[in-house]
Amino acid sequence: MSLGQEETDSTILSQASGYNALPGDTLEFQIPAQNRGVLTSPATEMEITTPDGTTVRGTIPPISPYNEARVSVNWSVPLDAAIGTQTLSFMVDPDNVVTADANRTNNYAELDIFIGRLPVADLTLSDNVYTFENVTIDASASYDNDGGDVECYFEIKEPTSDGIRTELIESTTCTTSWFWADDGDWEVKVIVVDDELDEVHMTMNATILNRAPYVNLTASTPVVEAGQPITFDASDSGDIDTVSEEGQEVEISWPGSTCEGTLLGPICTFTPEVEGVQEIEVVVTDDDNQSTSAFLTYEVLNVAPTAGEMRFSIDGIPYLPGEDGTWTIDEDIVATLEIDADDTLSDKESLLISWYPDATDQNWSITTSGPSSSVTASWGKSGLYEIKTFATDNDGVKSDDVLGYVRVNNIAPVLDALPAQQALFEDEVLNLSAFAEDFADQDVLMYCWDLLSSIDSDGNGIMSDDCDVEGPDLVYSWSLSGLKSVTANVWDDDNETDSFTIDVTIVNRPPAANIFIPEDGFKITEGESITFNGANSTDSATDRSNLQFIWDDPNTEGATQDGAGETFTIKFDTPGKYFVNLTVTDDDGKSSTASVLVEVSAKESEGIFGVTTTTAVGGILGVVIVVLLALLLIRRRDSDTVVIETKHMGDYAWNDSPPSVVSEAPTSAPQQFDQTAPPQPVSGGPPLPASGLPQGWTMEQWSYYGEQYLASMPPAPVNDFAQPVQQTYQAQQPVQSYNPLPEQIVSEPAPSLLDRTMVQEQPPTPASQALADILDDLDL
Repeated sequence: MSLGQEETDSTILSQASGYNALPGDTLEFQIPAQNRGVLTSPATEMEITTPDGTTVRGTIPPISPYNEARVSVNWSVPLDAAIGTQTLSFMVDPDNVVTADANRTNNYAELDIFIGRLPVADLTLSDNVYTFENVTIDASASYDNDGGDVECYFEIKEPTSDGIRTELIESTTCTTSWFWADDGDWEVKVIVVDDELDEVHMTMNATILNRAPYVNLTASTPVVEAGQPITFDASDSGDIDTVSEEGQEVEISWPGSTCEGTLLGPICTFTPEVEGVQEIEVVVTDDDNQSTSAFLTYEVLNVAPTAGEMRFSIDGIPYLPGEDGTWTIDEDIVATLEIDADDTLSDKESLLISWYPDATDQNWSITTSGPSSSVTASWGKSGLYEIKTFATDNDGVKSDDVLGYVRVNNIAPVLDALPAQQALFEDEVLNLSAFAEDFADQDVLMYCWDLLSSIDSDGNGIMSDDCDVEGPDLVYSWSLSGLKSVTANVWDDDNETDSFTIDVTIVNRPPAANIFIPEDGFKITEGESITFNGANSTDSATDRSNLQFIWDDPNTEGATQDGAGETFTIKFDTPGKYFVNLTVTDDDGKSSTASVLVEVSAKESEGIFGVTTTTAVGGILGVVIVVLLALLLIRRRDSDTVVIETKHMGDYAWNDSPPSVVSEAPTSAPQQFDQTAPPQPVSGGPPLPASGLPQGWTMEQWSYYGEQYLASMPPAPVNDFAQPVQQTYQAQQPVQSYNPLPEQIVSEPAPSLLDRTMVQEQPPTPASQALADILDDLDL
């Protein structure tokens, strides 16, 4: 069961803490319904009757064996609820829906809740006292409305050197006392707790008054001559109720006085300038901003006017003369010259102080009025200057001259560092900016860039100070690769100079070949042409205009440089797939190659007797083969050659070579023909020529391009008749049997060949080449 209260979000109530509540509290009950049987209980309801008679029902779902379900119900304690015990009752399955419940006596339960009241807190403080005085804190008038005793807990805040801490005090009598070491309004809280652990808080502020600081002021002498120092001492001062660190209890100031070396502090020394009886005031302020003042009088005697020591400063920073008695400054730097003059009271305010920043130039003078003088001066040329100043009173009497010396130095310009070594491509623009520091000559600096480190353009013997480009900004590019040296130079009006050099590496940008490809690719029909365009190939601006374009026509065997120029036209007469290659080369010999695939399809056309060319050629080829075989047989018979049966022999007209003939004789009278070596299996391609595999070829290339190579060789002499086969007979020729070789299969080109950049057209087969030769000889 949880309890919602105003000061806390919620409180869990238990038997240990007691089931107690207050009017206005909201009680949330989590009521379990348990199934201790071995069967799942059906769904039912739980009826809860609150202390005010309100009946609430909650649904209980089916519960598996030895499990439970909970029903939540909230009850808000009425604001007018009487003090005492209230009862909350629970009934599971009030309508007896669960007929299998063997024990209904444990379906009912009650819970007693005590409804009480909050205790009443009453707190009084005897404050408005000074620091370190006790304050009585009395909460003894607190009580509990529902009876019983109360107990008090005090939380008192007080200052420390580290901040504010809280002091906790427990009191059964509800009274205590406390004093504070610092003034202010300090929080005092009392927590009143009754027997039901109900508690109420009450907070008040105790007002504590500050104690003022104290001070005693003394002087080193009561009489002093004008222009002589006098010291006042306020060290005997302090604050007893401060919480500041030691030495920082109070702040001591001297209003109306100019103390030498400090504005604040217990000691004040100054030189009085007004003659007569004077008064000095010291103010001591504690950490509560309460002040105490003290006054002391002294007399200043009249003296003749005098001029003090000349002071020299730059940007508010004073400088002392060097060992040679001179100040040092750079040209055009503004310096402040200061001096104080002293005189009697009647003459002091009318003093005139005259300055000559260059004692040799009487026309350059500055005059100020008053006992203190401050002027500014700068010198535009280097050298040693004498500064003279003196004071004059209203009677025309001058003080002694005060002299000072300043040495003015010329400062050479200083170039900022340029970026570290850079690498650029050819024709890529280099942007550099030079900047030099020279306060005096900033507006007249001259910048130059030396880009040719091997040439001395001005002939002064220095290779890196030429003016190839003028101005602080450099925008430049190189068209040739290599290591370039760039030097920035700067001069001021005194010809003082500075320079900075960096090396820039110019790198050739390789070209990138590119062949324009239409959206649907290159797909044409045999006999058509394509104009390929490589204008999209890229390179640096200078190299682009000098790019060499080399085209590789797949129709030309063995050649890779078939055309030049950005465009190239190729005609395709044979169906197939071809790769067209473009190689671009720049003036540094760097190359790039691009390839495109061209698909050439066969063109369907009408041939002989209204059939297609392919059908006609096949028919003619069949007829020609039959005629040639007949002529061959007739000639062999005329030459007394053995008739060879062609039964069971394959169509070797489409293979590389006919098989060898092997004959067998009867075992009683063996006869043998001259036999050749057993044939070896052929992996594909035509037989190798007598000279062997061409130089630089592989067997894979020979299997694919061998027939093209043989076709390009000069033809061998052709006889008008068939050559007889020379045989040796030992007996009568028996019937011969033949074991023809298996058909040779021409291997397809390896898939890896199709992915290569250089792919030539598909070579013709031997049969198609033979047919072409026959058709060329026929007069159709």
